Amino acid sequence: MKTWLEILPVSGVVGILGKRRHGMTARAYHSAEERYRDAGTPAVVLGPPPALIDKFPSWFTIVSELGDFLRYPNHTAIIDEGSLPL
Repeated sequence: MKTWLEILPVSGVVGILGKRRHGMTARAYHSAEERYRDAGTPAVVLGPPPALIDKFPSWFTIVSELGDFLRYPNHTAIIDEGSLPL
């Protein structure tokens, strides 16, 4: 059986779909962790809940606007639909 790391492309866009409260956000963050452990690829995330910002590891960069992603090539980018109203 393949691992998530083997399934998800290194470059490109991946949409994780599912019902509310069924772990899509957790899957995105876990995949970023796996990519970091395996290849040292840091992550950038759009606007997580303010109460959680200080809980992210140092290899996560927090941004507040979609355009900020352009400054972080070769990062795993995470955009949660909860962040889109930003």
